[in-house]
Amino acid sequence: MSLQDQGLSEEFIREANQNKFSEIIDLYLELDRTYTSPVPPETDPSKPDNNGGVDIRNFSQRDNGMNNLNNYSFVSVITYSNQKIIIPGDIESTGWNALLEKEDFLKAIKGTTIFIASHHGRESGFSSDLFKYIKPDIVIISDGAYSDTSATNRYYNHSKGTKVKSRSSGEEKTRYVLTTRNDYAIYIGIEYDAFYGTTNRIITIG
Repeated sequence: MSLQDQGLSEEFIREANQNKFSEIIDLYLELDRTYTSPVPPETDPSKPDNNGGVDIRNFSQRDNGMNNLNNYSFVSVITYSNQKIIIPGDIESTGWNALLEKEDFLKAIKGTTIFIASHHGRESGFSSDLFKYIKPDIVIISDGAYSDTSATNRYYNHSKGTKVKSRSSGEEKTRYVLTTRNDYAIYIGIEYDAFYGTTNRIITIG
C-alpha cells in the first residue's frame, strides 16, 4: 500500500520526522515510489502457506490523528499455533481508539498471548481500553533509560504472567513485564509438534 493509498503526503512524512533522519526518509520515499505492484500470491508472506504456517495480519487507521504520524502505525497481529503476538509500532491512544471501533480488529486480537508495548512503553502509547479485549501472558517493552513518560508499571495489571528463564543463571521466574532496559535481549521460542498437535513456548532473557 503506497503513501498515496494511505492518504499520507510526502510533506507530512517529512515534517513528522527529525531532520537527522532525512536520508532514511529519502530512501523510504524512493521505495514507496519504486515498488508499486502487488506482491504475487505465491510469495506473499501474509499467507500462512507461504510462511511456515505463520499468519500475519496488519491493521491501520486513516480516520483520526492527522497531526500525529504515530497514530498511522501498522499494528501487526502474528499468529502461530496457539500463540498470538501484537506488534503495534508507535501507535498512540487516538490510533488505538480508532482501531478498537473495528470489528475485524477486535476479532483478530482475541486470545493475544504476547503484547509488545507501543511507542517503547511510553505513556502516550498506553491504552487502557485495549485491555478490555486482551489479557496477554506477558508484555514486552523495548526501551532505554526509564523516564517519567514510561507506562511500564501500568502494564503489570494487564498481564497474566508467565515463566521466563534467565540465559545466564538458568533460573525461572514468573514475570509479567519484560523490558530491554533491565532484561537486555529477550528471546521467544515457539515450537509446534505437528504429530501431537502441541505447542511449547520458551521465553528467555539476558
